[in-house]
Amino acid sequence: MPVVFKVSEGVRPNSIVSLYGEYLTGTPSVRFLRADGSVAATQSAVQTDPNGHFCRVVFPAIAPGAYRLSVRNDAGWSTRDLYVNRVDPRWLSEERAYPGLQIKLLGRNLDAAECNGARGTEVRLVPVVGGAPVAIVPVAVNPYCVDFSAPAGLPPGGYYVEVCVHSAEHGRDWVRLDNHSEFPGVVHDAVLQMEPAPTDPTALALNVAWANDFNWAKVIDAKRDYHARGDGSADDTQAIQRALDDAAASGGGVIQLLNGVYKVDRLVLGSGCVLRGENRDRTIIMPSRTGGEAIATKGGRHGISSLTLRYQPEASNDVQSTLLGGDANHLFLYHVTFDLLRNPDVPVQHSPYYVSGPGPMLVTGCRFFISSRNLWNHGVRNRVTFRDNLVDMHDGLGLCMSSEKLLVLNNELVFHAAPYAGQMNGFFLNEGWMGWNIYNAYIADNLAHDLNGPGDCQPYAADSAWSCLAGAVTAASSETVDVRADVSADFKGLATHEIELIVVQGKGLGQLRRMTAQRNLGRNPAVVRFTVCPPWDVPPGTNSMVSAGSWHVNNVFYHNTARGSKSPYNMYYGGCYDCVDAEALSRDTEGWNNWGRIGEFPNGGAWHCPVYFNQLKRSTFTGVAPKYATMGITLRVENETVHYRGIGDYGTEIRDNVIDRSACSNQTQRLAGNAAIATFNQNWMKTAANAPLTFATLCEGNTIRNSAVGFDLNKTYSFAIHGTTYENCPKPVNDHGFNTVLLESK
Repeated sequence: MPVVFKVSEGVRPNSIVSLYGEYLTGTPSVRFLRADGSVAATQSAVQTDPNGHFCRVVFPAIAPGAYRLSVRNDAGWSTRDLYVNRVDPRWLSEERAYPGLQIKLLGRNLDAAECNGARGTEVRLVPVVGGAPVAIVPVAVNPYCVDFSAPAGLPPGGYYVEVCVHSAEHGRDWVRLDNHSEFPGVVHDAVLQMEPAPTDPTALALNVAWANDFNWAKVIDAKRDYHARGDGSADDTQAIQRALDDAAASGGGVIQLLNGVYKVDRLVLGSGCVLRGENRDRTIIMPSRTGGEAIATKGGRHGISSLTLRYQPEASNDVQSTLLGGDANHLFLYHVTFDLLRNPDVPVQHSPYYVSGPGPMLVTGCRFFISSRNLWNHGVRNRVTFRDNLVDMHDGLGLCMSSEKLLVLNNELVFHAAPYAGQMNGFFLNEGWMGWNIYNAYIADNLAHDLNGPGDCQPYAADSAWSCLAGAVTAASSETVDVRADVSADFKGLATHEIELIVVQGKGLGQLRRMTAQRNLGRNPAVVRFTVCPPWDVPPGTNSMVSAGSWHVNNVFYHNTARGSKSPYNMYYGGCYDCVDAEALSRDTEGWNNWGRIGEFPNGGAWHCPVYFNQLKRSTFTGVAPKYATMGITLRVENETVHYRGIGDYGTEIRDNVIDRSACSNQTQRLAGNAAIATFNQNWMKTAANAPLTFATLCEGNTIRNSAVGFDLNKTYSFAIHGTTYENCPKPVNDHGFNTVLLESK
């Protein structure tokens, strides 16, 4: 019987629905079923795969909404529950809340307007102990996020969170939030804990319920009580440190610094300590210590607010240092300026902060002035929020983030490239080398501009994930798979890293599972037995290949803006699974890249980082990249191996975008052809129909303007084009692929 792993999202009537799975053989048919079980329509496939991995049908001309699907092959109809457009809540911005707190519910299909329905999303909280649910009208809605306020009058305690979009048929279902997006062994309902609101003004301004965990009532005046001078000449290290130590010893509190310039060597914040200035611009802490962190956090529950951090002028420029370092376990930075610029503007080996820990961490209302190539990172495992900040970079690798449940909201990043600048980047999700995966990120409403210096200069990126090994499957069961290490990038990471497995060829193609255990079975090359959760929908076969690594999963870039960059607005740079980029505004950048990377080299280096089920939707690209004088959408697989190692790019969907190449109509893309949407396969081996690298791409509803060529398809397999509007585009499609399907276009 057919088994489906994944279905297209936000599909309108008369648009294409892709179904990815196994046993979709022959000429499949798909039933669209109403909530009462009756058949609304039956559609035959308009594109199929000879190996049965996917098929596509047209969403029928029925009421916009969510429908249960049943799929038929020659053996009969599928029996498992399967839906299109059904609301899919995946995670919550907060685990705790208080009345009036703004909360984000993140997921997919959260707005019926995306599929031409009427917007009517509601949230409700259901008491865990029983009782009537409390309905909430959201503050804002988009397909990936519902903003709502925790209502007043709710008793403290736990609440389930449910959502309904109120569209046709199964769009009327109330769906409860659980943890399924984390691929757990056991799925359980998520619970939001309600508690009283904090009373301190700073605590309220943080907009997180864990602000209640600090002792705001205890305020220590460092000048009055400990005789700190703050005159810009005296050494205030001992005075401030005594205040911090005494606060930590008595359960924590707020160390208040009145306006002044406080010269210190190094400070250590113990558990529960908040270092709070009177005014961000007039309360300045100037450390001298380099060669480590100037301010260190130890233990848990720390905060810094309303002040400026700046090294003393005599501090060495050449010693790698960070203004803030240490533990991030309930850490907030609020209205802090990190000033790392020197006068004159010269390079320094200083970073604003490098912290690590379990989380949560909040950075809000801060300003960063950076002239360092040092990496600055949130090495924080869970729940980082970075919002309403300004980042002014004169040199540097950008804002690197490695976290599950990551929010990056309403920030501005600008480059003022200094003469000494060597590498510049913007907002990007960092590699999985931290030891865990980057799950459930939401990067929204940010602005990155003037990224036209040296280096990559990507405004946004999901940078290359961490690759462990890849190879042929020798055996499998419902919960295990034995993989031969044909490509080994970092074999020792099996014992230290959180690992996911993706089936990249053969039976079970496209499934992702978390590793729960592994055992080296020996042999040469080595064979590793992985235990996975949840169990496979379809266990891989001996014709399958599997890639193991730490991937970017379920990450959404929404409504971000980029202006002026020699590189693509955004790049999914290997190891990205089920990620979305929607409603972006890109002007004068190189466009957008989806880049799968497979390589093994004579010196022993290797990587295997595929890109699967990623989406680009409703975005606008205009202008031209300043350096390369070109712009477009590029699907690239870098296959630097003499042996076939699986599919690098699978199931990418590019829908309803506008690409206007009037500034570079006949200009070849840097890594592809002279087209608005182009594919590029960098290959050491001959690509054949039975060895695809870019597979099952769908491009639908896009508008291509002022381009010599619309699509340039280079050795793609099963590419589908539907409903494209061409304006001043002499050659719509340049097809050098296999099994391309050209459906009706405008």
